Amino acid sequence: MTMYKTISEAVAIFDSLDPASIHTITEDVSGETMTGTPADLVQRIIEQDQETAGSISHGATTTEGWAIIETAYAIAGNEVVTNPDGGHKWTGLHGRG
Repeated sequence: MTMYKTISEAVAIFDSLDPASIHTITEDVSGETMTGTPADLVQRIIEQDQETAGSISHGATTTEGWAIIETAYAIAGNEVVTNPDGGHKWTGLHGRG
């Protein structure tokens, strides 16, 4: 599996995904498997992050799954903003790019 090297690369992968595609990620503590579109999974990850005050982690078996997770964490941390065209932009608040 070829992984991205920066958060901005992960966000670019996320933005390139077909919005109707289905992906699977796992919440590491409970082992809950979540399946859905990229937007559905980002929303669920953000909700879990808020519910647990950030003390949750997720895993995936594909580069695309990891990009979804990374994008969700970056959005939750206000490190990524949504552009008017629906794409996302890394703001680099924490110095990782």
